[in-house]
Amino acid sequence: MTGTNLSRQSGVSLIEFMVAGAVGLILTVGLVQIFVSNRQAFDTTAASANVQETARVGTEIVTKAIRNADYWGCVTGGAVFNNLDDTGAGYDANVLGFGSGLDGTDNNTDGTDNIVDGTDTVTVRGTRGSAGIQIDAPMPNSSAILDVTSTSLLSVSDILLISNCRGGDIFQVTQLPTGGDKIQHNSGATVTPGNGKNSGTCAGGGGGANCLSQLYDAGASVLLPYTETYFIGTGADGRPALFMRRGVLTGGTAGGTQDIELIDGVQDMQILYGEDTNGDGNTNAYRTAAAVADMEDVIAVRISLLIQSAQDNVFDSAQAVTFNGAAVDGSDLRLRRVYTMTSTIRNRM
Repeated sequence: MTGTNLSRQSGVSLIEFMVAGAVGLILTVGLVQIFVSNRQAFDTTAASANVQETARVGTEIVTKAIRNADYWGCVTGGAVFNNLDDTGAGYDANVLGFGSGLDGTDNNTDGTDNIVDGTDTVTVRGTRGSAGIQIDAPMPNSSAILDVTSTSLLSVSDILLISNCRGGDIFQVTQLPTGGDKIQHNSGATVTPGNGKNSGTCAGGGGGANCLSQLYDAGASVLLPYTETYFIGTGADGRPALFMRRGVLTGGTAGGTQDIELIDGVQDMQILYGEDTNGDGNTNAYRTAAAVADMEDVIAVRISLLIQSAQDNVFDSAQAVTFNGAAVDGSDLRLRRVYTMTSTIRNRM
């Protein structure tokens, strides 16, 4: 029998083992670096897409609201008479006054509301269509019931605008009588805040506090007024968000407001108002709300939004971003970008 030659068998030497381990470690480190780099690139791309989409939606909402502001049918806001009872329960001039199609505040400091301190707000007012509802019979006097083409979309307590090209009246529906498409606009406490500013002899005869400012002929339009304030608040997830504060213009809470979260990730909003001070249809200067002499002279609005990504820790170090002349705290390592747009108020052009 031939024995096994043990001297010819040998294992891996320590040096070979160390070389193999070093090579394996280098390969592992390289793979980890590739993975980390790809993951960071993915996070940055995702954060960038998130910020761009937030900016796209946010700017579209606000610019559209500004562009359509101050529409009162075929008349200007100054030709509209407000018949709502400013002494009635629940009357809030900010919601129901309809004094200006555009308002704003600069650097909010009221810590009791949902508006983030230091951010701006913009309020737009006007009217929207009501599915083509029109007066279909001339009024015999200005306190008469309104005969309209349809009341199917209306409810008692709705606040409406009736408008022709001579003027307009804002009033509250007190009753929708049966037996025809009719609208009552009585004074009294049947709805809140109710009607009642006019008194004395009504145009066309009659008397009482529910007179409209004029007699309306067939063809006058019935429109839906609105008041909306756009601001930065704290969203449901604790992050800053763009909100709309909608004026409630129907029901038992008419004159109240409702805050609606529109899109999160909008950290700040700063607004400048373009004034046409000489009436030539061109903007002479952009100013903050506090510096505007007369909001009725504003024909354009410039809005800057600071958008932050939903993801934190996108970067290894804080991103350097300046907004409204100040450095932005980037310690959460989120991606942030600034978007600025200018929108004209087409109903003032």
